[in-house]
Amino acid sequence: MTIMQTKTGRRFDLTNPASTPIDVLDVAWSLSMLARFNGHATRFYSVAEHSCRMARFADQFFGGDRELQLACLLHDAHEAFLGDVSSPVKNAIGDVWAKFESPIVLIVREQLGAPEPGSPAWDAVKRLDRIMLWNEREQLMAESDGVDWDFSGEDRVQLPRFALTEYKPAFWTDRFLELYEELRS
Repeated sequence: MTIMQTKTGRRFDLTNPASTPIDVLDVAWSLSMLARFNGHATRFYSVAEHSCRMARFADQFFGGDRELQLACLLHDAHEAFLGDVSSPVKNAIGDVWAKFESPIVLIVREQLGAPEPGSPAWDAVKRLDRIMLWNEREQLMAESDGVDWDFSGEDRVQLPRFALTEYKPAFWTDRFLELYEELRS
């Protein structure tokens, strides 16, 4: 079966993603319940928290560019339907994953109004995502026993420390929805 049920009760067909309208509540809820790093961080750290923090850092570093902030907020929105597949897993699977993921990424971005991959905002998102990853590694992961995270010097930009207060997923659902509405208005 390739059909899943969302938080709001909608059906989502993984082989025909255009067949169902995407509800941003489904995305916000799912991402708030989805752990980054396959749950290997030192505390629960959701994809929604990552996305909200990234949108706010984009505002600080790129001066209020709403398109870029929206792109940051939605850059992992497809993971609401696919899960947060880590880069090592994607690399192990290879092109098969990319071919499966691509149509879902495109339909989710299209329906939620995110900038297209390849746009100037998208290039900035990719860079900021790497900067976020380095900061998350520094602040939320245990000391490494030699795992090579493959960071270039450009990725090693120190962001303000995260407030490591653990908010419940519902907090990040609400924050995601508030940011989405603010950036889309």
